[in-house]
Amino acid sequence: MKPTQRWLLALLALPLAVIAAPMLVGGGVDVPDDAMYSSVSSWEWFRTAIHSGRNPFFVPGRLGGASLFTEAMQMGPIYPGMWLAILLPVPLALPLTFLLHGVGILLSMRFLARSFGASSLASMLAGAAVAGGAVGAAGFIEVQTDWLPVLVWLPLVIGCHRRLEDAEGRDRMRWALWAGLALATMITGSHIRLAAGACGALGLWFVLRPRTLHYAIVSTVIGVAGGAVALAPALLEWQLSSQDSTKAVAALALPPFQVLEWTWTASWLAVKPFVTSREFGLGTVAGVAAIVGLVRAPSHRVALGVHTGLLLLLSADLPATRLVLFPLTALAHPTLIEYYALAMLPAAVLAALGFDQLAQERRVALHPAILLVVLGFVVAAVLRVTTASDTLASEHELQWTAAATVRMAVVLLAVAGVLWRAKGAGARATGLAVIAALDLIVGGVTYHRSIPSTPLALWDRGEVEGEELLAGGSLHIGEMAQLAHDGIDLQHGLLAIVGEEEVEWEDFQETGEMIDLWEEAPLLQAELLHRRWPVHLAMARGWRSISGRAKLPPVRAATMLAPLARTLAGSPSPWEPVGDDGPSGETPPLEPIFGSPSGIGWRTMVLFGIPVAVGEEGEFFEVPDVFPRCYAPVGLEAVPDDRERLQRLLTEDRAPSGTALVEDQALAANNLGAKVSCEEDGHTIEVQADREAVVAFREVLNAGWHVTDQAGRQLETFAVNGVHSAVRVPAGETTLRWRFRPPGLLPGAGLSAMAWLLGLGGLAWIRRR
Repeated sequence: MKPTQRWLLALLALPLAVIAAPMLVGGGVDVPDDAMYSSVSSWEWFRTAIHSGRNPFFVPGRLGGASLFTEAMQMGPIYPGMWLAILLPVPLALPLTFLLHGVGILLSMRFLARSFGASSLASMLAGAAVAGGAVGAAGFIEVQTDWLPVLVWLPLVIGCHRRLEDAEGRDRMRWALWAGLALATMITGSHIRLAAGACGALGLWFVLRPRTLHYAIVSTVIGVAGGAVALAPALLEWQLSSQDSTKAVAALALPPFQVLEWTWTASWLAVKPFVTSREFGLGTVAGVAAIVGLVRAPSHRVALGVHTGLLLLLSADLPATRLVLFPLTALAHPTLIEYYALAMLPAAVLAALGFDQLAQERRVALHPAILLVVLGFVVAAVLRVTTASDTLASEHELQWTAAATVRMAVVLLAVAGVLWRAKGAGARATGLAVIAALDLIVGGVTYHRSIPSTPLALWDRGEVEGEELLAGGSLHIGEMAQLAHDGIDLQHGLLAIVGEEEVEWEDFQETGEMIDLWEEAPLLQAELLHRRWPVHLAMARGWRSISGRAKLPPVRAATMLAPLARTLAGSPSPWEPVGDDGPSGETPPLEPIFGSPSGIGWRTMVLFGIPVAVGEEGEFFEVPDVFPRCYAPVGLEAVPDDRERLQRLLTEDRAPSGTALVEDQALAANNLGAKVSCEEDGHTIEVQADREAVVAFREVLNAGWHVTDQAGRQLETFAVNGVHSAVRVPAGETTLRWRFRPPGLLPGAGLSAMAWLLGLGGLAWIRRR
């Protein structure tokens, strides 16, 4: 490799460094809410659980206790990237993981582009456009750890299949096995929605390139089976949290949010001006090169353009498309921008091919079709600015959007100058690569500066004054109010309680970019920075907590917490979903809610066993008598109606020694009672009963809880008092052991082990032969 080319390759790696620099050198996180609630907090919990010998799959610090697979953690716990959290403190492990994935994206995209015949320099441009452009920025700046494995491994899967097409004999099977293992690794590390989207994108590619479909089937079977250790528990939790699978299917008829809009098409050349917008692009140079690669590509490369177009189509708000392509959109709905982002991967390969064509033949840019398409994107960028009142939230966004459009114009002029004046393919390639790198670097700086607030430092994890007050369990008042604004009624299975006809989708749609970031982001940053008790604290210490946010919380916990969330959000009635106008947003007086035994907050805390509630303004409420970890009710009263049972639980006095409410009439019983005692670890209960009794455990009923007696027999669990798990025990002495194992984990692990053994064994056999 020539020294000049080495210098250019290094220059094209700089956009990634710009995107990653704040996290790596101490600037912190620009968009901290999702980062702190999901990525950082869950990594803190994972490290705490492993080092303290606790079960990492049950998260006590999330909504009163939740499975790790209910979106409590974005990056899968079996994925190697997560292992750094065991070896290093999270403020070091998280940035290092991101850096390694950023380099991985560069190399995997380079491998993919090279597989299609692009030059080394052009392939590096493809990697830089993804890792250091809008797609990579979405992962880095918003700390989306679940997004990065897709960007690393999906290009490798497609690249292996491209090389398989040109291979012969056993080499074909070798590439198929490598593709399968790469797919398994991707599924193991990414969020279920993103994994589903990536598999959908891969399936579309196989349809477009059916010549080696039998090898594609082999790699897909190995990949899906190899990722089953993460996929099976996540799918089961998704199914359990939706309560009724028919509702999940019917939800496809509802309009999605975060979909491809016409104004976002300008980002193909005029890259998005601020990081939190959901637009994606490759930068102006790569955008023009992708158009060239599509228009002038040989016929066998047209599949890349068709693949890009189909993924963009999947991201659009087209009901017919969603229903016809149901298998691809079921898990991704109602956010479909995953396909829009994934479309940038084949588009980047087109960009690499077009870059080589521009370097070899400068007049290719004058092709009428190319000029027309480029002009169309330029017009779209101008229209985005001129129609700002309809599409942007504030003058600040207008200014940044206009600046992005001006930058696009400057880059286009620079590209035209290079193509006009540079002599020889090498000079044109060098000039275009320098312009592309500078454009991406300026874009990265723009993303970081587009949110005018103080970044949240990752390493600020010192001792918190007064944190021992929360060690017994806590509820965060502000976050409970936020649950109502986030649409807990629609998203988490409460349709069965409130009635489908009473819920309007529009009540819960996210406002997206219509929020003025210049006003909202600094307030959000400041609130998280100056909290007395940081949002990550309960997760980092392993304490019980009703705090944090989850897009897929346990349905029972969501059901029980919804009335309190509505009350705190200013809803007129805690028993009805918020009205057409949404919650008022006015915080009601907290003393009647948490300071009185008749308050809905007090009674919620009693049932969840949470003795302390804290507010954002320093409010502090204590509940002296909460439900213990285990208890034996004297009777069971059946209340089959969901709404009535919920209302009674939160309006009547409840005591562990009283009568508990159950859902099934067959469970009703009187004259129960037993003496129970819990051991220190909280998961072993000694029962002394003079007659048949019921013993309850203060954890939200979940299919992952397994209860066995001293003989090892598994006992059937059922719900009491809405959220607690209970079993029947016979008269006499019984030792109950409660253990948590996510549904599907063991079968998934067995299937994954078999797939990996088959894949690695096949590779070893081929190498020996």
